[in-house]
Amino acid sequence: MSKLSNHVQIIGVLGDENKISSKIIKHVLSKKGYKIRDMEYKEYILDYEGIDILLLNLDTCNLEKHINLDILLHIDTRKEDIGFQRKVLNYVKNNGVVIMNEDDNNTPFVLGHNDERLVVSYGMSKRATLTASSLMVSDKIKLNCFLQRSISARGDLEVEPVEFPVIINSEDEKAVYNSLGAIGVLLLYGIDPYKLLKFLEDMYIQ
Repeated sequence: MSKLSNHVQIIGVLGDENKISSKIIKHVLSKKGYKIRDMEYKEYILDYEGIDILLLNLDTCNLEKHINLDILLHIDTRKEDIGFQRKVLNYVKNNGVVIMNEDDNNTPFVLGHNDERLVVSYGMSKRATLTASSLMVSDKIKLNCFLQRSISARGDLEVEPVEFPVIINSEDEKAVYNSLGAIGVLLLYGIDPYKLLKFLEDMYIQ
């Protein structure tokens, strides 16, 4: 198995139906100049030299101990066994970030007594770190995102509370949560929230 260079960031995505979150993350970060590769966990043994970010789509397979995730994006805790989901948290670096759905009732049970890793929550709940309002779904998904608390992004950048519009080219209301989770990842990489409209305008989600 190839070894990852120390500079390669690993983002693990769990419970991402149709890979909507992964597609958004890859699309935007590629536009920002990152060399990013996304793959299924079973393809993890492939060579991945010359990349900045490895985007791993995780499932309920047996994870290898050598994985060290910088970011874990969890879309839907209802789809996997809670014990397995807690196990996945062990593969996140101690200084890593866990992005969880605040509206999912299982989230507190999955997180347990997580004291080391930064947790960024998203959802419609007013308690979420990243929440949404003015949601409209027709031929596109239109919403206002609101980062309610500052978060530390990559490169020691501090992202201050901010409200910004987002338009997703999809008619599927289920894509709302996938999109919010992906936006949480993008903010951690210092993507200007006001430029998301431009980055996403040519992306269409089936």
